[in-house]
Amino acid sequence: MKKIKYLLTGAFTFLVSMPVFAKCGKSETNACSTIASCMDKKIPNTVHTVILAIQIIVPILLVIFGMIDLVKAVTAGKEDEIKKAQGVLIRRLITGALVFFVIAIVKLLVSFTGDFTNGMTNCMNAFLNGVK
Repeated sequence: MKKIKYLLTGAFTFLVSMPVFAKCGKSETNACSTIASCMDKKIPNTVHTVILAIQIIVPILLVIFGMIDLVKAVTAGKEDEIKKAQGVLIRRLITGALVFFVIAIVKLLVSFTGDFTNGMTNCMNAFLNGVK
């Protein structure tokens, strides 16, 4: 299972790190710098919707599953199971918060790079905030 997780993470990282090029008229330019004119607006808007859904649904599901585990442990009445379920609930709450704030953390880290990644910042904003 870990091998599949590492393989998927590596593939996603490879795909995200590749520069996106598109034909704009006669010259080939970076699509992220002129995303409104070079790329179909449906792609960044769809990515934005998926990220927003993940940001909202995953933390809610983690909290619900943690609470279900805690209720099962409390109804069982065993002290060890209750403590274990409390630990699992706390870890799931922290994971849910990290999933919710990961986009803000990535934006903050990219903003530290400054002018070196201006094209990347434009591209990231287009995919995270959508294109109007």
